[in-house]
Formats: sequence, structure tokens, C-alpha cells
Amino acid sequence: MEVTSADRFELNSTALVGLIALRASMETIDRTYLSNVVAPETYAVHHALAIPQLLESVSDSAVIEEFYKLAGQWKTETQFYSSPSRIKDSEFYDELKGMGQKIIPLIIAELKNRETPAYWFPMLIEISGENPVPPHSAGDVSSMVNSWTEWAQNKVFL
Repeated sequence: MEVTSADRFELNSTALVGLIALRASMETIDRTYLSNVVAPETYAVHHALAIPQLLESVSDSAVIEEFYKLAGQWKTETQFYSSPSRIKDSEFYDELKGMGQKIIPLIIAELKNRETPAYWFPMLIEISGENPVPPHSAGDVSSMVNSWTEWAQNKVFL
């Protein structure tokens, strides 16, 4: 069977439509997942600049780099999980949590700049030993982010 120029045009058009759809879907993916592709230090600095106090509160660039590397790995590993216990059952979650309170400003930055902040609430509770979210705000992600941000400012993490 001979392939005609019309066949090639149809094939190329189909491929182009597929590539456009792929690009559109990639643009909607949480940037955290892309941190495995983007150099962690570039990703970290980009987000750190969004909150100027962050650069002052986390001065160790190795901490920032390690945080974003582990966060990217954790998000990639758990991106299709819906169970909170399964999301927390990850070596990357444990490694992040093991970094302790020095990553609280980075987590707060993620809460304020990300589309999926819910990942971070359990970790903040475990690291800080506190939960500043009032019971009536549970489930209201925007209110939860505000409660944690205010808590971090009061505790001088930001």
C-alpha cells in the first residue's frame, strides 16, 4: 500500500493535534511533579522569590535544594493516591519530615503557591506538633492555608 501526500498530511495533522493536547495537559500538571525535570535549585529559588522572607528564614541553599528534590520525588510517587495514609507511607515523606522545623517556611511557601496544598497539612502537624486550623475550617483549604501562614508568622518561621 502506497502512502500518499494526503495520508501524510492527515497523519501529521493528527500528530499535531495530539501534541497540542499533550502540551495543554502538561501545562495543568502541578509544577511539583516537574521538579524532577527542572533543576531543584532553580525550582526552589523560583518559589523562594515568591515570598521574600523565605530567603531570610531558610538561608541554607542545601536545605532548599534537598527539600524540593524530595518534595518532587514524593509528589511523583504519590500523585495518583487518594488515601492520606498511603500518601504518608513513603520514604520521601519520612525524609522530608526528618528535615524538621527548618523546612516549615518552605512548606508554607508551597501552601501559598501550589494547587495541591492538602499534601502538606499532615506533615506540618507532625513536624510542629500543633494544628492551628480551627475545627470549623477543616476542609476549607484556603482557610487552612491562612491559618498555617498566620501560625508560621506568629512563631517567627516567616
